[in-house]
Amino acid sequence: RITQYVYQNWDSFLNTWKDNSRTTFLFNSQGYLIQNLTENYNYSSNQWEIQFGTKNVLIYDASNRIVDNIYQNWDLPNNTWKNYYRETAFTFDGSNNVLSLEFQMPNGTTWDKNYKYNLVYALNNQPVQLTMQNWNGTSFVNDSRWINLTFENWCGWYCEGISIQTGTLQY
Repeated sequence: RITQYVYQNWDSFLNTWKDNSRTTFLFNSQGYLIQNLTENYNYSSNQWEIQFGTKNVLIYDASNRIVDNIYQNWDLPNNTWKNYYRETAFTFDGSNNVLSLEFQMPNGTTWDKNYKYNLVYALNNQPVQLTMQNWNGTSFVNDSRWINLTFENWCGWYCEGISIQTGTLQY
């Protein structure tokens, strides 16, 4: 598993690669990702800094299935992490496929429901339908859906994001 990488851009004026950002992955004792952190390189101070940093904070249940994924951005003027959005309220089927998850937005010290994804799987555990529902203040209502999903090689939720098959982050 990868624990860190550095992203570089080519500087054609200096004819060299220049550091742009660095992402570090932290894992719990069971080997599950619990945080990823992205920092930017500051050439003025010649060091890595959280200028426009992003971070995921992940929480798992006793079966090592993800139950909470909080996305945060670095608030530079206040030098602190600020909640950006959250994926939570995961439900799973008997094969540990994610059946649904909610996206929530921060509202001070609480979270407001925003929308929800519901998934339907074929017998081979590949998703065949994804339905998005919006929160209307009292309940989730249908908004849009993707049907007849077909994959050449199913790799999980957003491929680099949450794996619908295992409920974990894949990198």
